[in-house]
Amino acid sequence: MHRRIQQLPIDSRIGYDAIFDASYLDDIPQELQKWSAKRVILVLSKSLDAKTDVIRALESKLGHLVVAKKRMRSCRSHRAATAMAAADMEALIDQQQGITGQVALRPPRVKMICLPTALSASRWNHISSATNARGKKQQFGHDAGAPELIVLDPGVAAMAPERLWLSSGVRALDHCIETICNPQSDDEVNANMQSGLGALLKGLREYKAARRGGDTAELLRSISDCQAGSRKAMLGILHLARARGAEPRPRASGWERGQRDARRDQLSDARTRPQMHRRLNPRRAEEGAGHLQ
Repeated sequence: MHRRIQQLPIDSRIGYDAIFDASYLDDIPQELQKWSAKRVILVLSKSLDAKTDVIRALESKLGHLVVAKKRMRSCRSHRAATAMAAADMEALIDQQQGITGQVALRPPRVKMICLPTALSASRWNHISSATNARGKKQQFGHDAGAPELIVLDPGVAAMAPERLWLSSGVRALDHCIETICNPQSDDEVNANMQSGLGALLKGLREYKAARRGGDTAELLRSISDCQAGSRKAMLGILHLARARGAEPRPRASGWERGQRDARRDQLSDARTRPQMHRRLNPRRAEEGAGHLQ
């Protein structure tokens, strides 16, 4: 059922919506009309452009509004890069926190609509990554960094390769399980995660069965379930981030602190893994340590 909701229940996402069971050829033009958009740049994946008619159909629907098309692996990273307030990436990063602060970046001046074809959580996130000249990954975050609209069209997602959809779904399951196992998780967090986990497991099983059986209607329903489950998983992470935040500050700062703490915990866990592996397999321990250097 077609429904439009706020992306996440936080103040910084007021005015940032997601449409479930969307029709991209209807919902995107309607949104552009509301914005009184004069120019549109289509940022797209190579495979979606070459192997489907999704982009051609959208380009035809938008007509003269489309002024350019650009193939890009990650439009969110590009958006972060164009929002920088200084040329030197390293100078923008708080090295202790591993991420930029709000004042280091200008808010985006270009609105963005996201049409996902996988279950990655990145479209729900306002934090982007980019790699500097030395090959080091940097994190950039701004409250206005999320797409203004997420259009979740199961028909478009159905065109993604089965392996891509299932692998991104397993990653979403991983987020649910890791959060439930977190000792700082509480009943509210677990309720969201268990709901998301159930929706994802059901959706992924039915997706695979529908692919094998050629049932298009069941395939679209399963994709919609997976997309809903992916958002529920993000709600659990949001509640956990709020619980882990210190003093409350305006907007979504508790969310940012929770993400920073999660990255720190992951790094600490990664550093201890070689010691744990050494007891089981000395060679793998050495290899693990080598990857961390």
